[in-house]
Amino acid sequence: MKKKIETVFGAWARGPEAKPQTPPYSEPKPGLYLVEKADVNQSNIRMGYLGMRINDPDYFAAQVMNEVLGAASPADCSATCAPRRAWPTACFGGIGRRLPKRPGCSQVGMGTKSETTLAGIAALREEVEALKKNPPTEAEVSGPRTRS
Repeated sequence: MKKKIETVFGAWARGPEAKPQTPPYSEPKPGLYLVEKADVNQSNIRMGYLGMRINDPDYFAAQVMNEVLGAASPADCSATCAPRRAWPTACFGGIGRRLPKRPGCSQVGMGTKSETTLAGIAALREEVEALKKNPPTEAEVSGPRTRS
């Protein structure tokens, strides 16, 4: 194979060495973005937040928090969101991390019926706010998730 490649491409002159470029970075603009589709009966809700850099001193503490929030089973999420009439079909969260110079994107989200989209958005916002006000207990950090 090497001989074939050299036969076909051997006469090509070597070009200049490519220099890696870091694209410019700007903070994302907050907003609500809606894609309306009349031909579906479900909504996929995503709420994004700036994540963290991989060299952040709180990286490992955030990974523990990620497990408490993001490792929820659909049953846990349903238990939290059902009283708000969101009835999720899927629920998740995650803390994104990137290279040392760029933060990742963290998000929470759920799937739900189209008619419960607004309740789902409210339930996710309430869940994030509740987590800020009531950090995970020692039992939640060391055992199965039982937040409600």
